[in-house]
Amino acid sequence: MEKKARREREILMRHQYQASYGSVCLRPLAEQDVEALRILRNKNKQFFYSDTEITQEQQEQWFKRYLAKKNDIMFAVYAQIENTDMFAGATALYNMSDTRCEFGRFVIDDSFRGRGLGRDALVATMGIAFGQLKMKSMHLSVLECNCRALDLYERLGFTVIGKEDIDGKRALVLNAVASEFLSRRV
Repeated sequence: MEKKARREREILMRHQYQASYGSVCLRPLAEQDVEALRILRNKNKQFFYSDTEITQEQQEQWFKRYLAKKNDIMFAVYAQIENTDMFAGATALYNMSDTRCEFGRFVIDDSFRGRGLGRDALVATMGIAFGQLKMKSMHLSVLECNCRALDLYERLGFTVIGKEDIDGKRALVLNAVASEFLSRRV
């Protein structure tokens, strides 16, 4: 019985990576963040490959599947505003190999627009990938129509390396290299 309880705790605490940069703090996505993430994702569904509305049940099932994955880590983004930590969004690193990972599931609440939280969250996530996890490169896909995100990625050193169609939507594939990120350390 004790072994089963320990295993359940390990699954619920799959990763311990945390980072702060600027006005944000990244911490492991936890069960208490799941509903806020679902609501935020549904408000921004036009920027995801699947633009269907996600139900609470679907989100809970997704979270259980996420917890079972070994090469997928997700972060809740908390904004530090007026001495209060507020849930502001999420980021993730997944499809991780020994030297390369994919960045995505990136969403920041529009109510925080103009404060640089998206930039801070991305820099903190890149710091974890390139610093703590020792990845050599990071790639991502972004819908061509998401100009704001594309501009942010390019400002932080990502370069376009290709194009792809995903679920009938046109996307750009971008890549960033650890040595360049670490040498310019935003």
